Amino acid sequence: MSRSPVRSLLEDCLLQALGELPAERGRQARALTAELFGPGGEGDWCEHVREQFGLRPAVFEEIHRAHAEARTRCGRAGVPLDGRAFVREVVDQNLVEVVEMVEAELRARRDAEFD
Repeated sequence: MSRSPVRSLLEDCLLQALGELPAERGRQARALTAELFGPGGEGDWCEHVREQFGLRPAVFEEIHRAHAEARTRCGRAGVPLDGRAFVREVVDQNLVEVVEMVEAELRARRDAEFD
């Protein structure tokens, strides 16, 4: 299943918040943030993404807590935690509607530019 740029950007922001986003991917995410959302993505791109998605700090605190618990469970089982799989599950279970809302807003902006 192909992931939309908006969804991938949110997943990258979650990985960044967890300290698991590779540097090159972070540079790509910064550029995509500026491309999708305009000015504001040049500094802390992840904060800009949080604002665009309307995600409060409490959401990220909960994700940090769940990640720590998952890492502990995986450690006990002797298997590594796949950070990308973890954030995809978080988005699948909790944030799909937010992704769809942001995608709809971006489509509406784009359509208004061409009217």
